[in-house]
Amino acid sequence: MRTYLSDSLFDRWEINLSYSDDYSQSIVEYDDAIITPSGAYDSEGKLIEGSSLKRGIPNKTGQHHMQSVPEFIRGDFEYLDADVYYISYANSGHWGHLLTETFARSHSLETHPSNVYYSTLHGSGSMGVVAEYYSQHNYVPLTTNVRVRKVQIPIPSMVNRFLVSEKHIEICRNMGDYFGRSTIKNDRVYLSRTKMRNIRGNTRWTQGEVELEQMLSDAGWTIVHLQDLTSRDQLGILEGAGVLCGCIGSAFHNLMMTRKNPGKVLYLTCDENETNPNYALHDRILGNNSTYIDCQIVTDKSAENRKIISPKETFECINSH
Repeated sequence: MRTYLSDSLFDRWEINLSYSDDYSQSIVEYDDAIITPSGAYDSEGKLIEGSSLKRGIPNKTGQHHMQSVPEFIRGDFEYLDADVYYISYANSGHWGHLLTETFARSHSLETHPSNVYYSTLHGSGSMGVVAEYYSQHNYVPLTTNVRVRKVQIPIPSMVNRFLVSEKHIEICRNMGDYFGRSTIKNDRVYLSRTKMRNIRGNTRWTQGEVELEQMLSDAGWTIVHLQDLTSRDQLGILEGAGVLCGCIGSAFHNLMMTRKNPGKVLYLTCDENETNPNYALHDRILGNNSTYIDCQIVTDKSAENRKIISPKETFECINSH
């Protein structure tokens, strides 16, 4: 069965690693600005670069694709005579996006106490644990356009499928310290997604995982459903694993909160065209020993459903590592 390493993903996704290496924590500030649920605008009504949600590889003009956000905005808006910290993405309802995109805009909340206005446009529209950790701030959901005296806009420390900075790992690790870490040692851990069908209906389901999981269990692997555990125990499982394996997904983003690497990471996934490079980007900084096993095909792209081509061959490949 074919396997590959992180460099293959960087090549396929045309990721220039110098973007991550050159990143430095930063805030941009604008006076008399307009904040909206989809982005922030300067006093002339021009969209401020970096204020809207971006994902993926930038195009030739340096712009990242995401949603269609107006380049200019006009109108008489409610005025707030205050300085605000603006977060364009708040989603505590999806753990992976909270870690990768809400945390990415929270890096200056320690040094910039403020009124924090956050967009409710995406996901759950909640700051979740970020508001608990940085509890000194006043958090305000932004549902309409507001002109403010001054806005502080954090430059994201991570951009999905494009950049993960050392600063972002530091943010996540600090959050891991906040949760705490259990000591849980296992030689071989499989992170199961077989309960996800009950949570999300038919989405993000991997056909054949039930059969694979049974083979691994019979062979002595510890089967773990992270969503059933406390954050403290989740981190303990990851840090204490000799070999960590599972179908690639948000559970592995928790590695960004660890301070001790598992012995080896085996990602069950598709070829490079259908594999998110986020994990390769964060493992590069963490120093994880990671291998990608090309054992899946996409069966429904919109629902993110996949199929393990041969559970038996996948089992044999996993055990060979």
